[in-house]
Amino acid sequence: MTDELRVLARNLLDHLLEMHDAQRMRVPVLLLALDSLELVPGLEDQVSALRAVALREHAD
Repeated sequence: MTDELRVLARNLLDHLLEMHDAQRMRVPVLLLALDSLELVPGLEDQVSALRAVALREHAD
């Protein structure tokens, strides 16, 4: 994977987090996006942590 693609994936992850924090994205949509980002090498830990938070919030 190129550095450019890795930077794009991290930027997308940041943007998704901002949208979620602003309540502009429903949890199921966020989880779907995270399924794809989980495939990007180096993002696994960040995606797992964000998924855990989203699932806890969705359960409430």
